[in-house]
Amino acid sequence: MFDGRNTLNLPIVIWAGSALLAILAYAVGTHSITFSPVPGLDKQVGLLWAPSWTVDRIVFVALFLFIVSETLHSWKTEWRAKFADDGGEQSRDASWLRRMDDAAPMCWLILGACLLVVFLGQWLGVYWLVLAKGVTGNAMIDWILVAIERPDVVTVSEAVIVSGLANLYSCFVYWAFFSGLVLLHAMAGAFQYAAGSCDADRAALQVTNMFDIGGKLMGAIFCCTVFGILSASSIKLNAVYLISDGENILAWLLGDALAALGATHNEWGWLERTAWPYVTSFFVIFVTCFVFFACQARIRSGLKKVNSLAGNIEPGERSRAEGLMKQAQVSWQKMSGVVGLLTVNFALLGTFTGFSMLLLLSISVGVASCIWWAGSAETRVGEI
Repeated sequence: MFDGRNTLNLPIVIWAGSALLAILAYAVGTHSITFSPVPGLDKQVGLLWAPSWTVDRIVFVALFLFIVSETLHSWKTEWRAKFADDGGEQSRDASWLRRMDDAAPMCWLILGACLLVVFLGQWLGVYWLVLAKGVTGNAMIDWILVAIERPDVVTVSEAVIVSGLANLYSCFVYWAFFSGLVLLHAMAGAFQYAAGSCDADRAALQVTNMFDIGGKLMGAIFCCTVFGILSASSIKLNAVYLISDGENILAWLLGDALAALGATHNEWGWLERTAWPYVTSFFVIFVTCFVFFACQARIRSGLKKVNSLAGNIEPGERSRAEGLMKQAQVSWQKMSGVVGLLTVNFALLGTFTGFSMLLLLSISVGVASCIWWAGSAETRVGEI
């Protein structure tokens, strides 16, 4: 599904799943619904107000999968041919197929883990168990578990069915996301191998192509990392809101910013609830950042090899290759800085008054960096 002429295949599946989920929520009445966790508070927990089910899937995950598909398509049809080995196209295809065969068991393992943990574990261990008991206890109330608090709107039986379908959809989303990370790592490994396999003559002739492809590949991995971290942040943000005393998520974020600026003295507080999505969001951001730095190390290694070989042929090539290497290193530092900012924002979500301002800054910087990379990828060698 990642590889094909239409790189919108997976995003379309994600959007279709989100649309079907929204229709289900509307049918049972939980698309926009409130309950009273404490006297005097009508808390909005509807699906349409949950960033982890809306913005995350429709925007961040869809963009992530689109970039992975575009990058894979470019790698197979365009980039590999620019540093062809002496074996020609048949040899390159065989090498890539072997790498894909090596990655296949990991994708199957990811599918099994998603079915076991996300679908069965989260559905049976969290939703079905709480709905069967009919008592929420200190569990976080979302658009599904609200059936216990609002039986006048949605029945427990309806909530069980919807929760099963929602978690099955989540299982597919996480499988596609983590499989995309596996493909990015495979492409970075293939680039490292191709760059390291160059002899001195070819390295001198193809130094520009190598740095151009390495920069584009690293830029795509960077943008995927940005959207991966924003996806994890939206999961955690929704959980933080659901265990807070905010009435709706927009008013809650606005109130937090106003309180930090001194425009209001009404600071928000916490409800006595447990947020299990904290674990999910941490795992997503950890794996995403790990893959980012692993890919960066592989691409850096490949370009250093090309740089050293090119410099040994002609004196003029040495200074040119060193200039491209310095340019690439500056780009990597910028990327790492943005990833660091987004990670700090993730860690500090809901920990202090005014966190919403850091959230806005982080989203702006991350999205602007990806837009800049997309606009300059064709004109800058090694830049984001």
